[in-house]
Amino acid sequence: MATALGMTVTPAAAQVFTGQVVDADSRRSVAAAVVSVLPAGADSVVASAVSGGNGVFSVRVPTAGRYRLRVEHIAFGTLETQARELDPDAVVQVELALRGEPVALAPLDVRAERLEPPYMQDIRDRMALPWGKFLTREDLAPLGSMRLGGVLGIVPGVRVRETATIPVIEMLRSHTARLFSADGSCRATLYIGGARVGDEAEEDMLMWLRTLTAHDIEAVEVYRGVAELPAAYGGSGSHCGVVALWFRHTMDDVALHDARGGSLWDLSLAFGAGAVGGQVDGLSSPGLGWATQVHWRWRPRVWLGVGAAGTYFGQGTREETGSATGFYLEPRLVWGGEAVRPFAAARAGVARRSTPNHITSWGLPIGAAAGVLVGLGSPATELEVGAVLERTSWGDLKAWWGHEFEDTRAVWYTAGLRVMLVRSVGSARR
Repeated sequence: MATALGMTVTPAAAQVFTGQVVDADSRRSVAAAVVSVLPAGADSVVASAVSGGNGVFSVRVPTAGRYRLRVEHIAFGTLETQARELDPDAVVQVELALRGEPVALAPLDVRAERLEPPYMQDIRDRMALPWGKFLTREDLAPLGSMRLGGVLGIVPGVRVRETATIPVIEMLRSHTARLFSADGSCRATLYIGGARVGDEAEEDMLMWLRTLTAHDIEAVEVYRGVAELPAAYGGSGSHCGVVALWFRHTMDDVALHDARGGSLWDLSLAFGAGAVGGQVDGLSSPGLGWATQVHWRWRPRVWLGVGAAGTYFGQGTREETGSATGFYLEPRLVWGGEAVRPFAAARAGVARRSTPNHITSWGLPIGAAAGVLVGLGSPATELEVGAVLERTSWGDLKAWWGHEFEDTRAVWYTAGLRVMLVRSVGSARR
């Protein structure tokens, strides 16, 4: 985790030398080494920093140019590197290996070089302050494909609690948290790319953030209470603290759009079966059915679904009443909740009816559905239990009922119970 390392703050600087000071023989980190940046042809120090307990240092340089590094330590004397070019907005990561006797260092060993986004300048200014916890690319790169929940989990005092709907970012063990929760937790205020995520967009954003990894993140800032908040994150509603996320490259523009009201499309698949009964061709008839659906979760509470369903009706006084299959649209509203979420839906579609004698006709079913979604311990898997009411108007059907042909223009009224397994399979931003 990145913390302030006694860095000398230089205004309007974006170029950075960062790295670690180590003992060349033992490979142990060297703390309290003064790392200074000097122009290639002069002895004036333009910026400096002191290595921390783990030997890590980070020092910003006012302008691009050609520089050398000078390392001073009581046990190693004063050593200098050869000069190298520092490009505009570049972050140069180096390792400075010292020996017990003052010797000239080998040419500067550049381990990595990259360009930082402009907003990192303000973040590094805040890192120089005595509060807050920070993760930068130096900390995040080794984490690879770790999910955001795991990334935040390594910050002391932060917990990501998964619910049936969204992950919740909470602060733990702070004085403010103890005032707001019996277990000492309190929900943090979320910032994306420097913009506060509004209440109406937060659930969308948290669902999307669930899919991100450490590779997608440029920096994380964590402030555990009002007393730690810098001016950039002040204001009402942040009494539990702030988690600020910054994304790499153009991802930040997308995040800002989403935080200000952009939409999230989350795709889920559902498969299930159930029992039905109703008035079929004027008769009361039981039956069995199956269904499969694809949902687009346009908003956490608004789902748009398409599906296919089939029904087989049992014995009636006219021998078998036959079966029906069809496709339908099902927009639905889903209410909040952690373990159990109720829903209500309307449905309409087109269906094909078939008799035992393989005579068919087409119909238009309309109806409604209601039920609950029950979490199964995984944020991506839920069990749906619901009831369906439906009315289907069928076209003309000339059917053979064992002793005569009969023209029918039937209306079916059906009711059923269904159980479906719902699995989230991915998401995308619009």
